[in-house]
Amino acid sequence: MTFPHALPSEIQSFVTQRLSGWQCPAAEQPERWQVFHSNAWVILTETYVFRLGDSIDLTVSREETLWEIGRRCGANTPSLLEAGIFEGKSYMLYRRLPGTPVCLGRLPPVAGRFLRTLHDTEPPPLTRRGNWPSRREHRYEVAQNCMRAYFGAEHPGLWLIQRAWGDFNRAGQVLNHGDFRGSNLLLTEEQQLGVIDWTDAHLGTREEDIGGCEPQDIMALLEGYQAKGGCSLDMELVVGHGLARVASLVQFAVLSSDYLQRALVTLQPLILSIDLLPTHLTR
Repeated sequence: MTFPHALPSEIQSFVTQRLSGWQCPAAEQPERWQVFHSNAWVILTETYVFRLGDSIDLTVSREETLWEIGRRCGANTPSLLEAGIFEGKSYMLYRRLPGTPVCLGRLPPVAGRFLRTLHDTEPPPLTRRGNWPSRREHRYEVAQNCMRAYFGAEHPGLWLIQRAWGDFNRAGQVLNHGDFRGSNLLLTEEQQLGVIDWTDAHLGTREEDIGGCEPQDIMALLEGYQAKGGCSLDMELVVGHGLARVASLVQFAVLSSDYLQRALVTLQPLILSIDLLPTHLTR
Protein backbone atom coordinates (compact mmCIF):
# COMPACT_ATOMS: atom_id res chain seq x y z
CA MET A 1 0.00 0.00 0.00
CA THR A 2 1.52 3.29 -1.13
CA PHE A 3 0.71 6.55 0.65
CA PRO A 4 1.48 10.16 -0.31
CA HIS A 5 4.97 11.06 0.85
CA ALA A 6 3.62 13.89 3.03
CA LEU A 7 1.75 11.45 5.25
CA PRO A 8 3.93 10.74 8.32
CA SER A 9 5.55 7.32 8.13
CA GLU A 10 4.28 6.26 11.56
CA ILE A 11 0.69 6.94 10.44
CA GLN A 12 1.29 5.06 7.18
CA SER A 13 2.52 2.02 9.10
CA PHE A 14 -0.35 2.09 11.57
CA VAL A 15 -3.05 2.50 8.91
CA THR A 16 -1.53 -0.32 6.84
CA GLN A 17 -1.50 -2.55 9.91
CA ARG A 18 -5.12 -1.83 10.82
CA LEU A 19 -6.39 -2.27 7.26
CA SER A 20 -4.50 -5.53 6.87
CA GLY A 21 -6.36 -6.85 9.88
CA TRP A 22 -9.60 -6.40 7.92
CA GLN A 23 -8.26 -8.17 4.82
CA CYS A 24 -7.88 -4.96 2.86
CA PRO A 25 -6.07 -5.96 -0.38
CA ALA A 26 -2.50 -4.70 -0.47
CA ALA A 27 -3.13 -3.39 -3.98
CA GLU A 28 -5.94 -1.13 -2.76
CA GLN A 29 -4.32 2.29 -2.68
CA PRO A 30 -5.57 5.32 -0.74
CA GLU A 31 -7.76 7.35 -3.08
CA ARG A 32 -7.64 10.53 -1.06
CA TRP A 33 -6.36 11.86 2.21
CA GLN A 34 -7.15 15.09 3.95
CA VAL A 35 -5.54 17.06 6.74
CA PHE A 36 -7.65 19.15 9.11
CA HIS A 37 -5.59 21.72 11.00
CA SER A 38 -2.30 20.03 11.88
CA ASN A 39 -3.19 16.88 13.75
CA ALA A 40 -6.30 15.30 12.23
CA TRP A 41 -6.42 12.98 9.23
CA VAL A 42 -9.05 11.29 7.07
CA ILE A 43 -7.71 8.57 4.76
CA LEU A 44 -9.97 6.96 2.15
CA THR A 45 -9.43 3.74 0.25
CA GLU A 46 -11.86 2.06 -2.12
CA THR A 47 -13.40 0.13 0.77
CA TYR A 48 -12.48 1.82 4.05
CA VAL A 49 -12.38 5.15 5.86
CA PHE A 50 -9.74 5.77 8.53
CA ARG A 51 -10.08 8.84 10.76
CA LEU A 52 -7.41 9.96 13.18
CA GLY A 53 -7.08 13.09 15.25
CA ASP A 54 -8.49 14.90 18.22
CA SER A 55 -9.49 18.04 16.29
CA ILE A 56 -12.39 16.04 14.84
CA ASP A 57 -15.03 14.98 17.33
CA LEU A 58 -14.20 11.28 17.54
CA THR A 59 -16.20 10.37 20.62
CA VAL A 60 -17.10 6.87 19.54
CA SER A 61 -20.33 6.55 21.48
CA ARG A 62 -21.56 9.86 20.05
CA GLU A 63 -20.74 8.85 16.48
CA GLU A 64 -22.37 5.45 16.81
CA THR A 65 -25.50 6.95 18.38
CA LEU A 66 -25.91 9.39 15.50
CA TRP A 67 -25.26 6.71 12.87
CA GLU A 68 -27.88 4.46 14.47
CA ILE A 69 -30.44 7.29 14.45
CA GLY A 70 -29.67 7.90 10.77
CA ARG A 71 -30.27 4.23 9.98
CA ARG A 72 -33.58 4.26 11.85
CA CYS A 73 -34.57 7.27 9.75
CA GLY A 74 -34.02 5.27 6.57
CA ALA A 75 -30.50 6.13 5.40
CA ASN A 76 -27.29 4.19 5.04
CA THR A 77 -24.77 5.34 7.64
CA PRO A 78 -21.30 4.05 8.55
CA SER A 79 -20.86 0.95 10.68
CA LEU A 80 -17.87 1.02 12.99
CA LEU A 81 -15.27 -1.72 12.55
CA GLU A 82 -12.87 -0.64 15.27
CA ALA A 83 -11.79 2.33 17.33
CA GLY A 84 -8.94 3.06 19.67
CA ILE A 85 -6.04 5.34 20.52
CA PHE A 86 -2.86 5.85 18.50
CA GLU A 87 -0.13 8.09 19.90
CA GLY A 88 -2.61 9.87 22.13
CA LYS A 89 -5.17 10.51 19.38
CA SER A 90 -8.50 8.80 18.80
CA TYR A 91 -9.02 6.80 15.62
CA MET A 92 -11.98 5.14 13.93
CA LEU A 93 -12.08 2.65 11.07
CA TYR A 94 -15.23 1.87 9.12
CA ARG A 95 -16.33 0.73 5.67
CA ARG A 96 -17.13 3.28 2.99
CA LEU A 97 -20.78 3.59 2.08
CA PRO A 98 -21.97 2.69 -1.42
CA GLY A 99 -23.10 5.40 -3.80
CA THR A 100 -21.81 8.61 -5.33
CA PRO A 101 -22.04 12.16 -3.93
CA VAL A 102 -25.14 14.09 -4.96
CA CYS A 103 -24.35 16.69 -7.61
CA LEU A 104 -25.10 20.34 -6.88
CA GLY A 105 -28.64 21.22 -7.92
CA ARG A 106 -29.74 17.57 -8.18
CA LEU A 107 -30.86 16.78 -4.66
CA PRO A 108 -33.32 13.84 -4.80
CA PRO A 109 -36.68 13.92 -2.98
CA VAL A 110 -35.49 11.13 -0.69
CA ALA A 111 -33.04 13.60 0.89
CA GLY A 112 -35.83 15.94 1.98
CA ARG A 113 -37.90 13.04 3.29
CA PHE A 114 -34.94 11.77 5.29
CA LEU A 115 -34.21 15.17 6.84
CA ARG A 116 -37.87 15.56 7.84
CA THR A 117 -37.80 12.15 9.53
CA LEU A 118 -34.56 13.06 11.30
CA HIS A 119 -36.05 16.32 12.57
CA ASP A 120 -39.16 14.50 13.82
CA THR A 121 -37.05 12.00 15.77
CA GLU A 122 -36.49 12.27 19.51
CA PRO A 123 -32.95 13.66 19.76
CA PRO A 124 -30.18 12.14 21.86
CA PRO A 125 -28.52 14.26 24.55
CA LEU A 126 -26.25 16.59 22.56
CA THR A 127 -24.66 19.92 23.29
CA ARG A 128 -26.27 22.92 21.61
CA ARG A 129 -23.20 23.94 19.63
CA GLY A 130 -21.53 20.58 19.06
CA ASN A 131 -17.87 20.66 18.06
CA TRP A 132 -17.93 23.65 15.72
CA PRO A 133 -14.96 25.76 14.68
CA SER A 134 -15.02 29.31 16.01
CA ARG A 135 -16.11 30.77 12.66
CA ARG A 136 -19.51 29.08 13.10
CA GLU A 137 -20.07 31.10 16.27
CA HIS A 138 -19.48 34.36 14.39
CA ARG A 139 -21.21 33.40 11.13
CA TYR A 140 -24.14 35.81 11.41
CA GLU A 141 -22.14 38.87 12.40
CA VAL A 142 -19.60 38.20 9.65
CA ALA A 143 -22.40 37.63 7.12
CA GLN A 144 -24.00 40.97 7.93
CA ASN A 145 -20.68 42.74 7.41
CA CYS A 146 -20.35 41.04 4.03
CA MET A 147 -23.87 42.01 2.94
CA ARG A 148 -23.30 45.64 3.93
CA ALA A 149 -20.04 45.73 1.99
CA TYR A 150 -21.56 44.36 -1.22
CA PHE A 151 -25.16 45.62 -1.12
CA GLY A 152 -25.35 48.50 1.36
CA ALA A 153 -26.94 48.96 4.77
CA GLU A 154 -30.54 48.93 3.46
CA HIS A 155 -30.45 45.50 1.89
CA PRO A 156 -33.38 43.38 3.21
CA GLY A 157 -31.09 40.37 3.45
CA LEU A 158 -29.53 42.00 6.53
CA TRP A 159 -32.85 41.81 8.34
CA LEU A 160 -33.27 38.14 7.38
CA ILE A 161 -29.79 37.32 8.69
CA GLN A 162 -30.57 39.20 11.91
CA ARG A 163 -33.71 37.09 12.39
CA ALA A 164 -31.74 33.91 11.69
CA TRP A 165 -29.13 35.00 14.23
CA GLY A 166 -31.83 35.20 16.87
CA ASP A 167 -33.09 31.76 15.82
CA PHE A 168 -29.54 30.40 16.10
CA ASN A 169 -29.23 31.70 19.65
CA ARG A 170 -32.47 30.26 20.96
CA ALA A 171 -32.64 26.83 22.54
CA GLY A 172 -33.69 24.68 19.59
CA GLN A 173 -34.49 21.06 20.41
CA VAL A 174 -34.46 19.50 16.93
CA LEU A 175 -31.67 17.11 15.95
CA ASN A 176 -29.70 18.88 13.19
CA HIS A 177 -27.28 17.05 10.92
CA GLY A 178 -25.37 20.32 10.69
CA ASP A 179 -23.87 19.94 7.21
CA PHE A 180 -26.60 18.42 5.03
CA ARG A 181 -25.08 19.09 1.62
CA GLY A 182 -24.55 17.01 -1.52
CA SER A 183 -20.94 16.20 -0.68
CA ASN A 184 -22.16 14.44 2.48
CA LEU A 185 -24.99 12.58 0.73
CA LEU A 186 -24.35 9.40 -1.26
CA LEU A 187 -26.93 8.01 -3.66
CA THR A 188 -26.96 4.46 -5.04
CA GLU A 189 -28.46 3.41 -8.38
CA GLU A 190 -31.45 2.13 -6.39
CA GLN A 191 -31.94 5.66 -4.95
CA GLN A 192 -30.87 4.57 -1.47
CA LEU A 193 -29.50 7.54 0.44
CA GLY A 194 -26.31 7.41 2.46
CA VAL A 195 -25.52 10.17 4.96
CA ILE A 196 -22.00 10.81 6.22
CA ASP A 197 -20.08 13.44 8.23
CA TRP A 198 -22.15 13.81 11.38
CA THR A 199 -19.41 15.83 13.09
CA ASP A 200 -21.53 19.02 13.23
CA ALA A 201 -24.70 17.34 14.54
CA HIS A 202 -26.31 19.39 17.29
CA LEU A 203 -29.62 20.56 18.70
CA GLY A 204 -31.07 23.46 16.73
CA THR A 205 -34.13 24.38 14.66
CA ARG A 206 -35.55 22.91 11.47
CA GLU A 207 -34.96 26.15 9.59
CA GLU A 208 -31.30 26.29 10.63
CA ASP A 209 -30.57 22.83 9.24
CA ILE A 210 -32.48 23.41 5.99
CA GLY A 211 -30.87 26.82 5.47
CA GLY A 212 -27.44 25.23 5.82
CA CYS A 213 -27.91 23.38 2.52
CA GLU A 214 -26.55 24.76 -0.72
CA PRO A 215 -28.94 27.42 -2.11
CA GLN A 216 -29.33 25.45 -5.35
CA ASP A 217 -30.71 22.50 -3.36
CA ILE A 218 -33.05 24.17 -0.87
CA MET A 219 -36.14 24.18 -3.11
CA ALA A 220 -35.74 20.47 -3.95
CA LEU A 221 -35.09 19.70 -0.30
CA LEU A 222 -38.26 21.51 0.75
CA GLU A 223 -40.31 19.56 -1.79
CA GLY A 224 -39.38 16.25 -0.18
CA TYR A 225 -39.40 17.70 3.34
CA GLN A 226 -42.94 19.07 3.14
CA ALA A 227 -44.45 16.13 1.24
CA LYS A 228 -45.50 14.55 4.53
CA GLY A 229 -47.43 17.67 5.57
CA GLY A 230 -48.15 18.81 9.10
CA CYS A 231 -45.05 20.97 9.48
CA SER A 232 -44.99 24.76 9.32
CA LEU A 233 -41.65 26.32 8.42
CA ASP A 234 -40.65 29.97 8.77
CA MET A 235 -39.27 30.74 5.31
CA GLU A 236 -37.74 33.99 6.50
CA LEU A 237 -35.51 31.96 8.79
CA VAL A 238 -34.67 29.41 6.09
CA VAL A 239 -33.52 32.18 3.75
CA GLY A 240 -31.76 34.04 6.56
CA HIS A 241 -29.74 30.99 7.58
CA GLY A 242 -28.93 30.28 3.93
CA LEU A 243 -27.71 33.83 3.29
CA ALA A 244 -25.72 33.80 6.52
CA ARG A 245 -23.85 30.67 5.52
CA VAL A 246 -23.02 31.86 2.00
CA ALA A 247 -22.17 35.47 2.93
CA SER A 248 -19.90 34.38 5.78
CA LEU A 249 -18.02 32.01 3.46
CA VAL A 250 -17.62 34.85 0.95
CA GLN A 251 -16.24 37.05 3.73
CA PHE A 252 -13.81 34.28 4.72
CA ALA A 253 -12.78 33.99 1.02
CA VAL A 254 -13.98 30.38 0.83
CA LEU A 255 -16.55 31.33 -1.84
CA SER A 256 -16.48 34.09 -4.46
CA SER A 257 -18.76 37.12 -4.37
CA ASP A 258 -20.37 35.81 -7.57
CA TYR A 259 -21.59 32.81 -5.59
CA LEU A 260 -23.42 35.14 -3.20
CA GLN A 261 -25.07 36.91 -6.13
CA ARG A 262 -26.17 33.58 -7.62
CA ALA A 263 -27.47 32.46 -4.23
CA LEU A 264 -29.72 35.52 -4.03
CA VAL A 265 -31.13 34.76 -7.47
CA THR A 266 -31.58 31.06 -6.65
CA LEU A 267 -33.45 31.86 -3.45
CA GLN A 268 -35.84 34.29 -5.18
CA PRO A 269 -38.84 31.90 -5.10
CA LEU A 270 -38.58 31.78 -1.32
CA ILE A 271 -37.80 35.49 -1.09
CA LEU A 272 -40.90 36.34 -3.13
CA SER A 273 -43.01 34.16 -0.85
CA ILE A 274 -42.10 36.43 2.06
CA ASP A 275 -42.81 39.64 0.13
CA LEU A 276 -39.27 40.93 -0.32
CA LEU A 277 -38.78 42.76 -3.59
CA PRO A 278 -36.45 40.87 -5.94
CA THR A 279 -35.03 44.16 -7.25
CA HIS A 280 -33.56 44.77 -3.80
CA LEU A 281 -31.96 41.36 -3.73
CA THR A 282 -30.35 41.22 -7.15
CA ARG A 283 -29.03 44.68 -7.80
